[in-house]
Amino acid sequence: MRRWVLKVERQHRVRLPAPIIEAVPWLANASGSITVTAVLGEHGGIRVLPPGSDEQLSTESITQQLRRHASTADESGKATVVPVARYLANAVGLTFAREQNRASVVMPRELRDLGVAPASGQHAVVFVYGSRLEIWRADEWRSHVRAADGKILDLIEDSADELDSNRE
Repeated sequence: MRRWVLKVERQHRVRLPAPIIEAVPWLANASGSITVTAVLGEHGGIRVLPPGSDEQLSTESITQQLRRHASTADESGKATVVPVARYLANAVGLTFAREQNRASVVMPRELRDLGVAPASGQHAVVFVYGSRLEIWRADEWRSHVRAADGKILDLIEDSADELDSNRE
């Protein structure tokens, strides 16, 4: 796990240096450009779904089902699917362009306008944990970390069981 703080360049571009690329397996194995699905993170920021992962495939499948359902459903049955539709309406394609020993990605306008993605001149926090890649606005990252700080001992205790089960 690691996090980097990067300045967002003109045209809302974030350039990821070699250490980030090396830390993300699907990005390290990519050649040229790769377009992936990104969704709003459950705690903030943008969460990039690893291509070919169960989560990415499931998200695509559910999105297609929702589109079909929306065109045929009446108003009575939508209460359970509408929250999922709202969430997935924010999914965007992000294209990572590989250059020699770095990659760049442009933060999408709609997510910048929502205040989720960082814009030119701001700082972005890039967080990597395994194949998980998140991109946050720096101020939102600070707020998230501060909020977690108050309950960090509980979070560590809760995660201990999961970490122990991975050792077996």
